[in-house]
Amino acid sequence: MNAITCAVNHLVANPALAWTLQSADIDGVLSLVSTVVTTLGSILMLWGAVGIGLSIKDGQGMSMDTNVGKLVGGAFIVAAAVGFTMISTS
Repeated sequence: MNAITCAVNHLVANPALAWTLQSADIDGVLSLVSTVVTTLGSILMLWGAVGIGLSIKDGQGMSMDTNVGKLVGGAFIVAAAVGFTMISTS
């Protein structure tokens, strides 16, 4: 019997072993998601802030509305990322 057949037979006999995730694995994924979402939200906030500054400089009120939306949207995204960090698997 080769190693692959032996491993398949072991997993068929113990199906719970095939789908087991460690708590550390899930915490690592949540940490990665939180970092990525925080970074993207921060970039969106920065983009909105720069756009607001340019709108003020050029005197374009309509452009300021969309940039305020970007700034506020980025803040909501960062807040969601903070929520990801509060999720605990222990």
